Amino acid sequence: MEILKGADSAVPQPGLYPGHDVWGVYIAGATPHAWTHAEVAALRSGGVRGVLPIVVPSQKEEWWLENEGYGVLEGLVREAVAWGLPHGAPLVLDVEEAQSVKIGSGTCHCWAIACLAHGYIPWLYGPAGFLARDHWCHHWLASWVVASGVDHDPPEKLLANYLGWQYAGNVEGGRIDRDIFAARHTYLTPERTIVTEQYMNPAEAAFGTPVPVPEAPTSGLPTAEEVAKVEDIPADAEPVAQEEAKPAVQTVEAAEELPDLTAAAKAKLHAWVDSFF
Repeated sequence: MEILKGADSAVPQPGLYPGHDVWGVYIAGATPHAWTHAEVAALRSGGVRGVLPIVVPSQKEEWWLENEGYGVLEGLVREAVAWGLPHGAPLVLDVEEAQSVKIGSGTCHCWAIACLAHGYIPWLYGPAGFLARDHWCHHWLASWVVASGVDHDPPEKLLANYLGWQYAGNVEGGRIDRDIFAARHTYLTPERTIVTEQYMNPAEAAFGTPVPVPEAPTSGLPTAEEVAKVEDIPADAEPVAQEEAKPAVQTVEAAEELPDLTAAAKAKLHAWVDSFF
């Protein structure tokens, strides 16, 4: 498998972009900095051709315990939609080691469901033991070959079953992590268009014309309202005609109110997402 040199960073590092084909950027969730569109676009001037958007769940609570974390994961995907991530893009869930040992395969499945329901390609980032419990997403392995802060030449190839490998962490003074990624797979461009696998190969100095991504099938899917709405109507309110009801879109902060509704929606989606694999 051909590989591409990559890196990821919490904040932009323009002086370090040259020499990298792919860069991981944080766009939503529990991240100290959400990259702006302008910051992502600036990757191109440093020679970066592909982008992996990343979202991060809360690091302060066991968000996966309620309904396998579906409400939180759906909220993160919706934040990516609000950020402007186009249909057909890859989307990475960053699961750090402390949480990864507690999260089961059901939560991994829920991540795939949430991504595919919104037309995104599901990726998971984390250690090998965690990724082994997933059977639905692309995998980005977190496994440093040397100590934190110590740089290292990129491996010559990816390990089996992974499309990405973070092999060195907190290098360049703690500013970036080093990665390698599989060539000929779908990535976002710095201009936030989609480039499909035939254009993403090591021989090209630049991408060709982005190929339109087909719409995800919608037949049989629950609507957005079915997935994450709440009825914001007081118990003593007068009856309201159906067309006058005002369902509220559920926010990430109120995800704890979602379990019953999302459980039904999740059951409906499980059969659909399994048809992809």
